[in-house]
Amino acid sequence: MRDMSEVEHRILGQFIAHHFPFAKRALSLAHFISQVVSTVHPKWEAIHYRVEKDLLVMIPPEVLDVHKNNQMESALSTISSVQDLSAIYLACGLQDQEYDNVVDQIKHHYPHIEVYNKKHILKGFPEIEFQFNLLTLEEQALVDWLVCQAAPSFSGWYNSSFSYLAAYIRHYRGISSTNTKLGPETTGIWDVWFPRI
Repeated sequence: MRDMSEVEHRILGQFIAHHFPFAKRALSLAHFISQVVSTVHPKWEAIHYRVEKDLLVMIPPEVLDVHKNNQMESALSTISSVQDLSAIYLACGLQDQEYDNVVDQIKHHYPHIEVYNKKHILKGFPEIEFQFNLLTLEEQALVDWLVCQAAPSFSGWYNSSFSYLAAYIRHYRGISSTNTKLGPETTGIWDVWFPRI
């Protein structure tokens, strides 16, 4: 047991970013989703929107409400900061009604922005949607995560391992730091294990 050196961390990051064997089925679906959005929208951003109710295991309901407000403010701030943005992809596991409420809030501020998620995109492609529906919830989340890695721009919540590790891989793939945003300010929670050097 020892601390890894910066060189070792860099080698590990590059290995995970370029050679780690993610599941082919999830990679294929993520690539398809990214291509569909990119075909219609030259400038789009994936946003990890982490407000699912399983957070109640870790935080009380009143804190979840504050967290939801913070996530919405962060999403709106992201949209306003990207010039010529025409669409966002929401990586989330919200039920339909909750998802629709989030979309309504975003569209209230930015009616010109198209908002997508994995399920809405795949509805137009029944054969691929069938393949997607065969996946477990964890595998479906992996599809979202892979879309976040490949998106032209990505923003997420720093304290979420999902967001942080997507940003980590983007970093080691050489994607400009201006196209990857994590908020709020860095706390160092994930940097101990997965530093972006």
